[in-house]
Amino acid sequence: MMQRVKFRLPAVLAVCCLTFLVSAGASGPAAPGDGRYLKVPRQVTLIVEPRRLLASNVRLSRMDEIKLLGNEEYLRHEESRAAIVVATNRRVLAYGPVIGWRSMQLRPEEKVESLQAEDYAIFVITSERYLNFSADTGVWAQKRRRDG
Repeated sequence: MMQRVKFRLPAVLAVCCLTFLVSAGASGPAAPGDGRYLKVPRQVTLIVEPRRLLASNVRLSRMDEIKLLGNEEYLRHEESRAAIVVATNRRVLAYGPVIGWRSMQLRPEEKVESLQAEDYAIFVITSERYLNFSADTGVWAQKRRRDG
């Protein structure tokens, strides 16, 4: 004689979700080099001209320009697939595909030591501060460096 088995909906959903997560390989966050890391698609690239910078924005099919000020000089830049960071002798400029150009003034005698861009994140080290920028939200954060 066959017994009738009652299934409770929450228990069935829990088993289905657990099965899906295990089969999808949810053993932890994906990391570079493990074969599951998905890169952000290419959205931006920088064009440097003598008195202006152009961000080629493939995501929104446009070119966004920012002019260099008076005696401002382009020094160097870094870019990822979704963020651009530029160092000049007067400012640090950051660009995100949705938010456009944003800048952070350098203090007198402050020098940019390093630039890094990865996905939507920008990291800058100056002689006086640590800076980070989200090319997704357009927000800068800063922390003063300690001497010695």
